[in-house]
Amino acid sequence: MRPAPKSRQRGLTLIFALMLLVLLTLFGVSAVQVLSVNLRATSNMASQKAVEAAAQQGLERMISNLANFINPPAGNTTLTIQNGADEKFNVVVTGPKCIAELPAAGYSLTYGLSPLRTQWELKATAKDPTLGGGAEVYQGVSILMPAGSCK
Repeated sequence: MRPAPKSRQRGLTLIFALMLLVLLTLFGVSAVQVLSVNLRATSNMASQKAVEAAAQQGLERMISNLANFINPPAGNTTLTIQNGADEKFNVVVTGPKCIAELPAAGYSLTYGLSPLRTQWELKATAKDPTLGGGAEVYQGVSILMPAGSCK
């Protein structure tokens, strides 16, 4: 028996090479799709953390001003938070709202001017203007204040 002619063998090598090329192309396309999905998920997570940080910063601004607890704002307070060089968030802070007034430890309740431990609740809502995500953050604060401060 004679070996197969070389011309038939060359055609078979071409078919295997094309199949390998198609297989490598499919691997490359699937790798690009996985990378794209991971990039979107990471971008969304970073955006969510930035919105949460802006809301928390809005709460901290309200908490750091004692005047907000002496005369609490009647409605919502809108703050503009600059987060980074080009990100601006509008944060709406609700409160502070007094939820409890308790006797302070170490003071006599018979003395009329003894301070009370007041407990306040604040809520901040922030939205991402670019991606549209949002966050709500709640914060509780306890402050020693004169009796009758909880309105």
